[in-house]
Amino acid sequence: MEDPNISKENSVKNAIKKNINKNFIQFSQLKVLIIESSSGLKKIMRHALMEIGFSSGNITKCESTIQAKNICKNASFDIYIVNLNLEDSDKGRELVHKLYEDQLIPCKSVMCILTSDNSRATVLSTIEKKPDEYIVKPFSTKQLKVRIYRAYQKKCDLLDIYEAIEVQDYSAIVNSCYNHLGTDSIHSLDIRIMLAEALLKLEKYDEAEIVIREALNFSDAFSYHIELGKILYYREDYEDAIKEYTTAIKSNNLLIEPYKGLFHTYMKMNDLENASDILADAIKISPQSSSLLHMQLEFALKKRDYSTVKEDFNSLLDLHKYDSQKLCQLLTGFVQAEIQYVTSSPDYHSMDKLSKHVNAVLSKNEQFIKLPREKFDYKLFKSISNSRVDIAMGDISRAKKQLYKTLSSYGENLLKQNEAMISNIVLSLWQLGDYEYAEELFNNHVNKNKIDPLISSFINTYKTDPKIDEKRTKYQDLNQKGIKFYKKEKYEMALDFFNEALKKSPSNTNATINKAQALLKLASSVSTPENKRKTYIAECKDMLFILKSMFLSPNLVKRVDAINDELTTLLQPSFSRRKIRNNEGNTDPAVGKTNKK
Repeated sequence: MEDPNISKENSVKNAIKKNINKNFIQFSQLKVLIIESSSGLKKIMRHALMEIGFSSGNITKCESTIQAKNICKNASFDIYIVNLNLEDSDKGRELVHKLYEDQLIPCKSVMCILTSDNSRATVLSTIEKKPDEYIVKPFSTKQLKVRIYRAYQKKCDLLDIYEAIEVQDYSAIVNSCYNHLGTDSIHSLDIRIMLAEALLKLEKYDEAEIVIREALNFSDAFSYHIELGKILYYREDYEDAIKEYTTAIKSNNLLIEPYKGLFHTYMKMNDLENASDILADAIKISPQSSSLLHMQLEFALKKRDYSTVKEDFNSLLDLHKYDSQKLCQLLTGFVQAEIQYVTSSPDYHSMDKLSKHVNAVLSKNEQFIKLPREKFDYKLFKSISNSRVDIAMGDISRAKKQLYKTLSSYGENLLKQNEAMISNIVLSLWQLGDYEYAEELFNNHVNKNKIDPLISSFINTYKTDPKIDEKRTKYQDLNQKGIKFYKKEKYEMALDFFNEALKKSPSNTNATINKAQALLKLASSVSTPENKRKTYIAECKDMLFILKSMFLSPNLVKRVDAINDELTTLLQPSFSRRKIRNNEGNTDPAVGKTNKK
C-alpha cells in the first residue's frame, strides 16, 4: 500500500505542475526584490527570474542589509529573495529576522531564503525564522520556478487567513480555516495547524484537540503530533503531551519544535533533570539557534549556573552582532554574566582577569553598534561597565565616585538613552546597594516591551540572590525603623537607625537623604546644644554637597532641594529655632511627598 504522506505529496506536486501550465499566476505581474551582495550572483538570479517569466522592470536588486531595510521601508514586493550569505551568514539571518520583526514584509508576500550552505546548523537556524521557501544553491531554473510558484500560490489561496493572522483576529482565522477545509484544499495540513493555533489563542482546547485528532486519522504527519503535544500541554495533560512530542521526534529527530515543547513540559512538571537533558540535545542539533540559547540561559539563571550563562551570552553576542539594538542589550547581559560568574566562582584568578576580559569583549563589539550617540553612547556604556567591574573587585569607593560623576555629566540626557544603557545603570546601582533609586529608574525609564526578557530575568535574578537579598533585607529593616522614629519626632533615634542602614548599604541614596533630613531636624531643634548643632549642620552640608553633585531622578532632586532650602533658612542670622520647634509636629513635606522607604 502506498504511504498516504507520499501520495499526498505527489498530488500536491501534480496540482502545482498543472497550475503552472495553466498560468494561474502571471509572474510578469509580480515584483521581486533580490538581496545579494555578489554582483555576479545578482545577474544570474535576474536572468533566471526573467527566464521563468518575471519582467525585467519588476526586478529590484540591492547588495547590503542597510540598503535592503531602506528599500523595504519605502516599497513592498511580492517576492523577497534573500541570500543568507551576505558577506557573513549572520547578516542574512539577522536581516530576515528584522524584516519580519519590523513588519516590512506584507502578509501576502513570499520570503525565499537562498544559500550555498546546506549544513545542518545553518539550515535549522534559518528554518526557525519560518521563511516561505528555502533554496540551496546550485539550483535549476525549473526548481526555482516550482518553489516560487508553490509558495506564492499558497499565499494567494490562503490570503484571508494570513490577513487575519497579521491583525491577530483569531475568530476570523477560525472561520476562514473552516471555510477552506470545506473546499478540500491541497493546503489542508497548514490550514489545520493554523486553525488549531487560533483555537488555542481563544482557549478552545477541546475543539483544537478534535481538529488535530481528526487530521491524524488521515495523516500521521509529525506536524500534527507537535500541535497535539502543544494542545495537551495547555490542557495540563503533561504525560500525554510528552508522548506526542516524543512521537514527533522519532519521526524526524532534527525538528527543534518538539524539543522545545518537551523542555517546557518537563519544566511544568518540575522535572529539571529531563528538562536539562532535552535542552542540551536540542542545542547539539541546532547550536546556532538563538531561541534555544535564550531558553538555556533562562534555565541556567534559575539554577544560578553562571558558567553556562557566561558561555551562552558569548554565543549570542556572535549570533547577533549585526543587530545593533539586540547587541547592546546582550552586552548589558554579558557584563552582568561576567560579574556574577567571577563573584560566585571559587577561582580567585578569574577575578584578576575580569577587567581585561570585559574590556576586550566591549572593544571587539564596538564596531558593530550602529546606533546614534544620543540613543546609545558606547563611551558611557564602557565607563559604567568598568565601574561595575571595580565594584565587583571591591574598589567600591572609587567605583561609586566615578559612576556618579559619569552619570552627573550626562544629566537629564542620560534618561534619553535606550533600555540597554538604563538597564546597565540599574544593575550598577543594585551592585552599590542603591536599591530604591535602581527600582525607580527601572520602573519609570525602561520600556518593558523593548527590553530583552533576558535582561529582566537578570535583574530579577540579581534581586533575589540570597546574599544580596539578605543584605537588602537588613538595610530595609533599619531604614524603616529610622522612618518610624522620624515620624514620631524622635530624631536622634531615627538618625541612629539611618546610620546603621548606611553601614549595611553605604551608597544608598535614599538612606542618605533620610539621614540629611534627620540631621536638619536635630539642628533646628531648640533643645539641641550649640556644639551638637554645629556638628549636625556641618554633616548635613557635607551630605548635601555630595548629593547635589550626583545625577538624581526628579523625585530625589525635589527632596534634596527641599532640605537645602530649609538648611539655608536655618543658617540665616534672623532665623529663630523656636519657629521650627513650634512646627515639629508636622511631617516633613519631603517625606510626605515621596513616601520614602
